[in-house]
Amino acid sequence: MIENLLFLVAALGLGLCDGAVPINTQTMKNFGHSIKNGHLIADTEINLFEHNCSTPPCTITQIHCPAAGPKWYDAIVKLYIDGEPPMQLTLLELANIGAPTELSPYGPPPPPPGPRTPPNYTEYFLGKEGATCTETCAAENLQCSPAVDTGYWLDKGVAMQKRLATMNASIAECTMDPTPWWAPDQPNYVCGNDPNKLTHDCVGWTGIPATVDCDGKYPESCRVCHCVQKSPRAVKDARSRSARRTAPGVPGTGDQGPWGTGLFGHTAANGAVYSTIRIPFGKSFRATLTSSASGTFWFIIRGVEDYPVVLGDLQLPPQARLKFHRFQNETKTLDIVTLADVPSGTAGVLVNVRFDAKSGNYHYLEACMRALIDGSTEPLFLSSGAEDYFLSAYYFDQGEFKTPNSGLTYYDNKGTLSAYKTHDRDPLMWSNGLKLVFRNMEDTTGCGDYLHCPNQYCKPSTAAKAYSAPAKATTKSSVVEYAQYKTLVWTYEWPQTAEKHMKPQTASVVDSIKFVAELGRAGLLGDEGVEANIIQQLTTANSTVTSVVSAYAADVQLIREDRAAMARAANVIMKFV
Repeated sequence: MIENLLFLVAALGLGLCDGAVPINTQTMKNFGHSIKNGHLIADTEINLFEHNCSTPPCTITQIHCPAAGPKWYDAIVKLYIDGEPPMQLTLLELANIGAPTELSPYGPPPPPPGPRTPPNYTEYFLGKEGATCTETCAAENLQCSPAVDTGYWLDKGVAMQKRLATMNASIAECTMDPTPWWAPDQPNYVCGNDPNKLTHDCVGWTGIPATVDCDGKYPESCRVCHCVQKSPRAVKDARSRSARRTAPGVPGTGDQGPWGTGLFGHTAANGAVYSTIRIPFGKSFRATLTSSASGTFWFIIRGVEDYPVVLGDLQLPPQARLKFHRFQNETKTLDIVTLADVPSGTAGVLVNVRFDAKSGNYHYLEACMRALIDGSTEPLFLSSGAEDYFLSAYYFDQGEFKTPNSGLTYYDNKGTLSAYKTHDRDPLMWSNGLKLVFRNMEDTTGCGDYLHCPNQYCKPSTAAKAYSAPAKATTKSSVVEYAQYKTLVWTYEWPQTAEKHMKPQTASVVDSIKFVAELGRAGLLGDEGVEANIIQQLTTANSTVTSVVSAYAADVQLIREDRAAMARAANVIMKFV
């Protein structure tokens, strides 16, 4: 009968998941704050929220920024934790979005550009309030061109204002906002009654990307539209997947939302970025926001006291702290670079890797990701190529994707991309330091070592087998090629000794039932009916019996060594049945 009950409990999933945190509403208290219509002052650090931890560990469980002024994507969040120097990240980084097109040029400097040609003003039209440029150009029997030049660089946009004043005379008196382009409805003239107090401003006339979104719009905006003669090929290109995936969105990212996973996301055109990656602290927490532009912001932060961090199936020690590791530099063929360097004496787990790259092709993707764990000089290979590490293949030939495990958030099919890989379901752990190592291109041969990616599996102390070279070109290139890399690695880290002090406080239901069965086999519970009664109460969530049994079951290794302790446990448990 006991075995049947154990099977029933397992089948019903009544046991706690290995990484679950047992609830305790007496000590697990929510805290947090939200701000609506907050006032951003340019280049000023604004206090968002602070909290002193009463019952550690305390953990931030969600950060969400619906909006943060005109340059929200560059706004910086600083996290002050337990009196340590602040960690900081941009709102784009909070949502795990890269900006690869903003990376500096790679390789030898390009030749100086030739003289710039003024725009053909006759091809520009001012849209109606709230209209897209696709609609505006179609009304003229023309086609929208995503290449827009207001002539701001030439005369601060004066000639363009004169042209557009023939369609709406009030634009001639607009206030020219010098803030660079920052939203897909720009450049525009704010012709409606704007709640952000930009009415009669000309916005986003400088710093315009090479292409803008013809379908971008905002209720109070009259867009400046570049309309050209219709071309069947251009219409086809505008509708192609390549055109969609290179839509401008947030500057440098191509990302327009909406998308999201359990850990992060971007769900509106001009903001709505969030993260639920846990941020633990033991004493104090403070968050601030700084933007280079004035404006209005909205922000929400929440957390829970007495709430340890669980990453996937792993409950982390109370001393675990979130850390950021950054790398940005130019790389050339076969360069090896360290993306994260965790010192010896420090244990931890990998949380997330974001990788931005810019080059003239995707040859750098031949690289294999390596982990040097606990001071080892022999790498653990994490991939058979760069795109393989991000759970794709063939140089990302299917384009952009976003999943809970990995994603490609930007891809121009020319050599520039941004990708991420999360490790909550794919744990990578260390107890005495870590080096996460990557490279540009690859040299592939044999069993693999620090300088070579393996082309086979070798048993310990055995030599590699010799294989003839494949028909496909080797991944080792004799031509020097360049790529700019920018990475952000998220880890949880804690002192190596912290795990020794971790001790389970309670056991799962299944483990508790196993413990009761063990007491029964030892003849310490009387007859089988008492044993069955206890198990019945465990499976129906009798809080008192469950708490008592699970507390003893958590220390079962110690109790087993002492027959008297087993008997005492049995006597105490029976008093609560």
